[in-house]
Amino acid sequence: MQPRDLVFFAAAGLVVLMVIGFGALLVLSVVGKASAVSTAQQGWAMVVQRLGGHLLDRGGPLGTPRFKVGDALLLATNIVGTDRNIEHRVRPIDTSNDWKTYVLVPVKRPVPPFELLSGRHVGGAPTGHPGFDAAWTIRPLEGARPDALFPLFDTQVLDALSALRGHYQLYSGGAHIHAVRPGAETDPNALAALLFVCRRFAGDA
Repeated sequence: MQPRDLVFFAAAGLVVLMVIGFGALLVLSVVGKASAVSTAQQGWAMVVQRLGGHLLDRGGPLGTPRFKVGDALLLATNIVGTDRNIEHRVRPIDTSNDWKTYVLVPVKRPVPPFELLSGRHVGGAPTGHPGFDAAWTIRPLEGARPDALFPLFDTQVLDALSALRGHYQLYSGGAHIHAVRPGAETDPNALAALLFVCRRFAGDA
């Protein structure tokens, strides 16, 4: 066997190993995401049972279950922004388009368009509540007046927001309140608080 033959076989073996390694990483990624979705669904099952909801169907991405609590829809998805008029506002925090906890609550009263982010972000409107302003950012959208938003944040809402863990995003626009949490793992107590906040903003609590 010539030296160049050895080089050829070594290179071919390296390519095969790289392909196998890439495939293994892909499998682990899929399994990890499936595990995260399963964790979220277990949390949702507790919340749904507590709040008198039910399993709607398996119409979520890749056949994942969708849950209903009243008229609120809960699912794990990597497809966010179903309303055309607010789709451009609902974007993943990172570039991986990973699975997310997704809550959709129809609006029953006019709500100024806004987004609510955990943490401090540029363009936020201070409410004057030190604890809230230190932990959350309200961003009015489409020219909405900040003072039209502040009445939505009463003591019960502030208490519920303080119970939320992780990075949640709420978007008001069109006919729905959207809530998105990057990462599908869900604390049932936090999700119950998030549902309460969505319903309060939507005029149903």
